[in-house]
Amino acid sequence: MSVGDFLDVNVCIGGDNVPRKLSVVPHVIVGTPFGVSNMISCKSLNTGCIQTVVINKAEKMLTNDYTKSIEKIMKKLTKTRQVTILTSDKLDHVLDIYMESLRDPLVIINDKEKDDDLLKNLPKQFSLNIQSEWKMNALCEINETLKIQRSIIFCNTLDRAQKLYDSLQRLEYAVSLFHLEMNAHEREQILDMFSSNNLKMLITTDPIKGSQFQEASWIINFDLPINPICYLDRVAKCAKSIKVINFIDENDDHTKSAIETHNKSYMIQMPLNMIDLLQY
Repeated sequence: MSVGDFLDVNVCIGGDNVPRKLSVVPHVIVGTPFGVSNMISCKSLNTGCIQTVVINKAEKMLTNDYTKSIEKIMKKLTKTRQVTILTSDKLDHVLDIYMESLRDPLVIINDKEKDDDLLKNLPKQFSLNIQSEWKMNALCEINETLKIQRSIIFCNTLDRAQKLYDSLQRLEYAVSLFHLEMNAHEREQILDMFSSNNLKMLITTDPIKGSQFQEASWIINFDLPINPICYLDRVAKCAKSIKVINFIDENDDHTKSAIETHNKSYMIQMPLNMIDLLQY
């Protein structure tokens, strides 16, 4: 049973799934910021009919890629619309960004207990202190030294992920880019290739759910996520045998400390001899 059994629901997630014209006005539109913004730009969605906007997982939409699309959407809506913002972490900068879109906001904090089992079963985590401009070289060295078969590489923005993908492709690595702006068929094809070992590296901005996640032997946070909840989403659902390498640049010390404190975990300093990582 789902909401679609009772209401007319339209899904727009980018790519081929963004409709150019709606035959009827649906009760609910579920989509990415880019997909909904694209519908509005194409004039296939009458914004005057929208009464409520729900921004889910707002802590993951703090990058320019998302906030610009959300700003475009908000500017096209009526002043009487209701806005609901959901976040799994209490972040002051979430409110800072969206405060202008809210009228007489009511903040409700659900102080639920952490999932101790999830935190206890985190994989081994390592940190590599490195300047931003040397991350690409370090990534290549890690892959060559450790002979990594399959790895998931996380970036914080789609633009950043695209540039890394282009650079690795030029070096002829078996790599693909995975993100939620792709249509469902594209994403499924890429994950199938990764599961069948036709891809060595999967670059993404989004946590990957499902059995395909278990196929990777390493997770590399090319960019450290902006808060502990995002970090937990990336690493907590994978197999415990996976090892995590975090690139810590000159701006990441505070974020690293926040992640370790929140998740009750510790990032082990990378050994001087990378091959020693295989002993953990």
